Order: sequence, then structure tokens, then C-alpha cells
Amino acid sequence: NNAIRAVTQDGQTRTVAGGNYGHADGQGNRAAFVNPVAVAVDGTGRLAVADTTELRLVSPGGQVTTLAGKDVASFADGAGVDARFNTICGVAFAPDGAIWLADAGNTRVRRVAPDGSTSTIAGGAEAVATDGPGATARFQLPYGIALDPAGWAYVSDYTGHRIRRIDMRDPAHPVTTIAGSAAATSLDGPGAAATFAGPLGLALDGQGRLLVADGSAKRVRRIDLHDPAFPVTTVAGSGAYGFQDGPGESATFAGLEWVTVFGDTLFTSGRYDSMIRKLVPR
Repeated sequence: NNAIRAVTQDGQTRTVAGGNYGHADGQGNRAAFVNPVAVAVDGTGRLAVADTTELRLVSPGGQVTTLAGKDVASFADGAGVDARFNTICGVAFAPDGAIWLADAGNTRVRRVAPDGSTSTIAGGAEAVATDGPGATARFQLPYGIALDPAGWAYVSDYTGHRIRRIDMRDPAHPVTTIAGSAAATSLDGPGAAATFAGPLGLALDGQGRLLVADGSAKRVRRIDLHDPAFPVTTVAGSGAYGFQDGPGESATFAGLEWVTVFGDTLFTSGRYDSMIRKLVPR
């Protein structure tokens, strides 16, 4: 729908901005987007929107502006609209006001400063899954991103079937794999033995756990970040395709893509099932 919408916990929905296809900034429904896929919110209520090749901002009052990028799918670091992206997916605000994002089409993790200047944190042109310092580390297809105030950035590597971690405090930004492997299956267990099948959206729950929308597995998974073994467990989803509500692993998903946490409640969404789902802890 090329729209940014707000949904209350009782399901009341309103359009904040957009509703039109294009690259126009402006107030509310005068703005236009091109397939926006993810949003992040900062402490002031401002939204960052992953809008394909542009990083857009939406004020609490619905004013849309372009912070970085242009309607050209390419790669370049630089200032504001001189930067180039190729299919921005996950976005997240850092404590310093910068926005970190998964530039999926360019297989890189990027940082956009508050003034719009863009730099590459990790990854390169080669679509492989390699750990190491940011300049030499590689991703197959980075998709979701979540930032821990303690100084860690977590990235889902969709076609690499891994969850990766970047040290934000180290200028070299070393990348390590904390869970998953090349095996595209869905097995719980310690991170090194656990597997994912196309992990997408990520969210931190404020209790030291990372929630993962395991897209192709059609499950919501959880990683305990306090445990150095990074154990992975399944929170919801049977793995079968469907739209069935119900307790935990009896529920089914069709287009699971994003997860977000409010308090102790988890919400999921997906572009193909066109639903917002709520997971209430038992």
C-alpha cells in the first residue's frame, strides 16, 4: 500500500503517511513511498523507514523527508542523497542518533549519521558468510537488524541462515556468528548447533533475549544472549504453512517477516499474510 500505518494494541489502525507510489517527500498523504518494508522509532517518536533505495524519516506529525539515498539502486557511501543503497531492509536507531541498516542488495551493513552522511560498517560485494573485521567480513544477504544499548548490533543473514553480531564499540567492527550455519533447517539448541531457515526480522525484548522471525521455517525463535552458548528455542509456530492462531507451537504462519516487542508482548507481521499477530506470554 506504500503507506506507513499505526496500529494500537486493540487493533485500531490509521495511516500516518503515504498511500501513494513514488519518491515524494511531504506531509501525511502527500508523501509517497516505493515498497517500504521496515520502520524503527526513536525516543522522540520519529520514524526511520526503509524505502527500497532511500532512507526516509517521518516526524511524529507525519512530515516525511529523505535523509539519505536516491531512487537509484547502486552502492556508494557519501553525504545525504549522494549515498546509494540497493534494497534497504532492517533499520535501527543507535544511542548516538545514527541509523544502522541492512543494505540487502549490496550485502552490507551501513550507518547513516544524523546529518545523512553514510558509511559502510561491514560487508562487501561478495555474497558469502565470513566472520572477521568489518572490512573483510561478508554477508550473504543481511536483512534484519537490532541494536543492543550495550554496544552490539545483531544482523540476520537471510540466505546465510545465520545470526551475526557486530561489536559497535570496536572501530574495526568485528563480525561473529552467534547462531546458525549453512544448513537451512530449524533446529533448537546451542547457537553453534542450532539452525535457521531464512531468518528475517529481529527484535530485542529488554531481558537479554533476541527474537527472530525465522521466515522460511515459519517459526518465531529466541536466543538467550546472557548465555555464552547462545541457546536457541522456538517460541511459536509449528513450521506448517497457515494462518492458525493458538498456543505457541500449535500456531501457524504464512508470511512471517518481522517481529517487535512492547513490554512483554510480541507482535509479528509479514507482507504475504497481510496480518498483525500478537503473542502473549503464558
